[in-house]
Amino acid sequence: MSRLGPSEDLEKVDRHQPPLNNVPQPDNNGADRRTGSHDEKTFEVAWDGPKDPMNPQSMAKARKWLITMTIASSSFCVTANSSLYTTTYDQLIPRFNTSREVATLGLSTFVWGLMIGCVTERRKTQS
Repeated sequence: MSRLGPSEDLEKVDRHQPPLNNVPQPDNNGADRRTGSHDEKTFEVAWDGPKDPMNPQSMAKARKWLITMTIASSSFCVTANSSLYTTTYDQLIPRFNTSREVATLGLSTFVWGLMIGCVTERRKTQS
């Protein structure tokens, strides 16, 4: 496979785009106006063959493990940070003259933010 420049790559993409009149137009209920079917939107992901460098199946095993460990360590750091906050309760309560319930609001808000982030990102990727 030869490397294409930015303009050549755009031309390649444009040649393979279907005409707009062939794209199904859903109605307000999510059904295709032409066929009336309620099938979910389907997206096909294709690669330029088994040697395509962007194909995850052709990546080296070391690279796959590096990506996996980066994501896993990031997740570990975020969850460890939430538990480290609880060690400051003994300093927070007298310093700000608050109750333990108020001191836990920081942790509760942090965990709530993690949940909201997951929910909103999940909706973005599914639409």
